[in-house]
Amino acid sequence: MAGSGITEGQHETLDTLTHKITESSFAELLYTGKVLDSVIVWTDVGKTLKIRESALTYTGKNLTGVIAKQYDGGGSLLVTLTKTLAYTGKTLDSVTVVRT
Repeated sequence: MAGSGITEGQHETLDTLTHKITESSFAELLYTGKVLDSVIVWTDVGKTLKIRESALTYTGKNLTGVIAKQYDGGGSLLVTLTKTLAYTGKTLDSVTVVRT
């Protein structure tokens, strides 16, 4: 049964989170001392266009929060994901994600 929707090629070019996770890119890692504070993903090493950025927060040595921002092909913010990581002692138990 043939559909009347878009082609596979047209589908792949849609500017959506699912598609943008699989792009070629350059990741910039930013530290304060030895602590990784953020990761910025660019389209290329020349930092032409920001694809996504993640800001990391810690409680002690545990990573407890990630705020991830996804941008569209024009550089506009599409969505923000706030991730909260929960631990029992040193064991990571869960990650709760809220999309805004």
